[in-house]
Amino acid sequence: MKYLSKTAFWLNIVCALMLVFSYVSGVLDSEKIWLFAIPGVFYPVLFLINCFFIIAWLLTKPKWALISAFAILLGFSHISTFISFNTEETGLDSQDFKVVSFNIKNASSAYSRDKTKRKAKKKALRSFLKDFDDTDIVGFQEVAGYANDILDLHFSKWYKHKEKVSSPTIYSKHKIVDKGIVDFNTVTNGCIWADIVVRFDTVRVYNVHLQSNKITEEAEHVMTDANLQESKTWNSIRGILSSYKKYNQKRSKKIKQVRKHMDSSPYPILLLGDLNDTPQSFIYQFINKELKDSFCQKGSGVGNTYAGRIPFLRIDYIFADNSFDFKSHKVIRKRHSDHFPIVATLSLAKKQED
Repeated sequence: MKYLSKTAFWLNIVCALMLVFSYVSGVLDSEKIWLFAIPGVFYPVLFLINCFFIIAWLLTKPKWALISAFAILLGFSHISTFISFNTEETGLDSQDFKVVSFNIKNASSAYSRDKTKRKAKKKALRSFLKDFDDTDIVGFQEVAGYANDILDLHFSKWYKHKEKVSSPTIYSKHKIVDKGIVDFNTVTNGCIWADIVVRFDTVRVYNVHLQSNKITEEAEHVMTDANLQESKTWNSIRGILSSYKKYNQKRSKKIKQVRKHMDSSPYPILLLGDLNDTPQSFIYQFINKELKDSFCQKGSGVGNTYAGRIPFLRIDYIFADNSFDFKSHKVIRKRHSDHFPIVATLSLAKKQED
């Protein structure tokens, strides 16, 4: 029993330190120092593990509960990026508008080699897209030929902006008066922007898709089936770390490119999309310095947007500058991709009279 207590104690120390390291990940530029970014990915899990230790120690050795309690208190402000208890505003008026961000994964949920099954799946996706009919602006990521055909059919009467064969896409009920691209020089990732006249005001909307870590399948295998006593498991872990380093540094570089372009905008800014990074990351913190996060403003409950097997990941966002007020935020938990769509209602903030 004494051996188990000591083992649990040192395990608690490690988990508490990892939680503290997750706070550091948002401060350090991952283009230069990337290793601390890893605990940031697992912040929700580390937070819950430390909560478990607090409860366990309170029942056995109350003084040891201070280890995790202190670690959580050091980063207390981070809790609201994982779980929030905001309330939506009521009495929405005609000046409010609704925005959606959705990584559709090229409509893979609607595809099958079997023509009969494919027809049924496409019908299901088309039916789901009706949920967006009362939306003003929809930003999709991972839109290639198959998804593009489905979306163009559904949003045939909307304005559209798309630059490449496989890239983010913006559909708008309102007129697009100017548009362009922040070119990442990649085939599937990128950032587009559109100046849209909404409620007699022009706003600039950025739709961004940063590169993924390309580790999902291997990470899920390690989490579920791997044996730590086998060399191939450690080879897989080394491969995951190498890939994570490479793409994390690329995301850091690209988000700076987007931020620089945003600085030249003559209009209020909305940024939506799949950043492929959590709120504890440098990428998120770099954007969040200037823009507000719809989930932190009006979200409720756990805000995860990734629908895969890695738990609690929030990597899809709707941001706005201080020209806007968020009225609501919602995650639509229907599986038509490996991401959940997010929806936010906004209004242009009322200007103070002199």
